[in-house]
Amino acid sequence: MIAVRNRTAIAGIGRTVTDRDPDVDPMAHLAQALTSACADAGLSRREIDGVIVNLAPEEGSMDKLPEMLGLPSVRWSFQSWFHGRLEPTCLATGVWAVLAGQADYVACISTSQTLADFKHGYETRGREKSREGGGPHLENPPSGLISVGGGAALAWRKYLTKYGGDPDALGAVAVTQREWAHRQPEAYFCGRPISQADYLASPYVVEPLRLLDHCVPGNAAFCLIVTTAERARDAPKPPVYVSGLQGSSSGREHFIFSRTGLGVGQQTDEPYVAPDMPVYAAAGISRDEVQVFGALDAFSPVVLFTLEEFGFCAEGEALDWVQDGRTAPGGVLPLNTCGGGLSDVESFGWGHTVDLVRQLRGEAGDAQVPGVKVAQYATPDRSSIILTAD
Repeated sequence: MIAVRNRTAIAGIGRTVTDRDPDVDPMAHLAQALTSACADAGLSRREIDGVIVNLAPEEGSMDKLPEMLGLPSVRWSFQSWFHGRLEPTCLATGVWAVLAGQADYVACISTSQTLADFKHGYETRGREKSREGGGPHLENPPSGLISVGGGAALAWRKYLTKYGGDPDALGAVAVTQREWAHRQPEAYFCGRPISQADYLASPYVVEPLRLLDHCVPGNAAFCLIVTTAERARDAPKPPVYVSGLQGSSSGREHFIFSRTGLGVGQQTDEPYVAPDMPVYAAAGISRDEVQVFGALDAFSPVVLFTLEEFGFCAEGEALDWVQDGRTAPGGVLPLNTCGGGLSDVESFGWGHTVDLVRQLRGEAGDAQVPGVKVAQYATPDRSSIILTAD
């Protein structure tokens, strides 16, 4: 593995406040996020010479966005299909561009899963579901399973059948993440905590998953500016180093809403022990050194699958592991401190990463975890990034 530890850094971050305006202009959110990130990094738009677009409206493609946002000097660009599992890969692509000298400052930009996407984009989702063998989330229209959450519900049911446990205990994930969002001014549910009773009162959408187990569509945009560590040290804010990267695993044994070995879809049903993940070796740390963790959370059980996939707890233990405030403020592993997809907005990992940068800078306000030096974002199919501070 090519050494990346501390060679590049995030010099600037920007995001917008989440709203749920059905007539949203995503480009306005993107422009605001970019403006904020440039100001945060002490840069003019002319100095941005690389662009990565993860999720954006058609007018925000890598071909059109630089012109619309007033970026006159872009000499390197890339665009990716959206998904929480691809956010680390997008950031990694920016890292490689900087290390290869293709660009000095790469703006990595994405919107959330906006209400406009839900309002106008169902035809696109339909095309996904018509893939041979079903859709990417185990959708199967001939059998009537058309909800994206259906695959997560199947995985969660298999988990409960295989390991036991009280399904109501899953409420600890939603309640805890709302507690974090309660402290985050930009989160949609800021100031609106929930209780376990609220969780149990929420209706089932795809049993055994309730409404509060589902991510929140909404409108927001995010930007992270990647550059060399040397340039980042000259920026107004302390650099946050990109210390470890790991792309998504693929194939029949990996499903984005499950854990390896669970036996969902085409997966093999077999005992699971988390392997030595390359992302930790690349960062020169052990898993036990991670102080704040961001996990893909399109649905509540995906958080549990990610914890087991990376070995924070053993196979079948995650449901018990997240009880009693373990991932809440003051807990042993603060998790999704931005509120995540469940209580901020479905940002496909971008909101998580912006928040991890703030945690490492000590800028997270009421949600700040004391003394953070190592933070990680990860997904059940092993995509991951580790960020560190001096």
